[in-house]
Amino acid sequence: MPGVPLALSALLVVFLVLPVLALLLRGLNAQFLPTLLGPVVLDALRISLLTTSCTMVLTVLLGTPVAWLLARYDFPGKTALDTLLDLPIVLPPVVAGVGLLLAFGRSGLLGAPLELAGISVAFSPAAVVLAQLFVAAPFTCGPPRPASWRWTATWKTPPAPTGRTAGPSSATSPGRWPPRSCWRVWS
Repeated sequence: MPGVPLALSALLVVFLVLPVLALLLRGLNAQFLPTLLGPVVLDALRISLLTTSCTMVLTVLLGTPVAWLLARYDFPGKTALDTLLDLPIVLPPVVAGVGLLLAFGRSGLLGAPLELAGISVAFSPAAVVLAQLFVAAPFTCGPPRPASWRWTATWKTPPAPTGRTAGPSSATSPGRWPPRSCWRVWS
């Protein structure tokens, strides 16, 4: 195993583990469990679970079709869309927060129309969902784009049971969205 890549990898692992270890060493004390079961912490955990669940549903509902379109079709502006979808990954968190505030805050682009409709986004769980969606969308629409959506058919041939000849037993077609499977058994 090469020494330089191993040393650099170890340095990165130490860099990533050290802050987590520092948090654990500072936080795990005699007051940890009573504090964890306190009403403020339980309320924060409840809100986190609610907003994360909403974000997950929205990310799957909105991100999966975009990933599918980007993987399956060539269209004008595809490269620009792909670049825009990766933008939240490279934006500093403060810039992303200011952008979301300028878009959805009370005096933002959509803030006033939303306020007229009785929807207050700023400093609410909805704002948390929007921020989480902004950060999570590139990971749904970008690298996880299944390469299988480019395929038209995949044949799987399992080992034949005793006394039978081997042959294709199933055909899957992940080229369609949502992927459908067609089963055909040969004896």
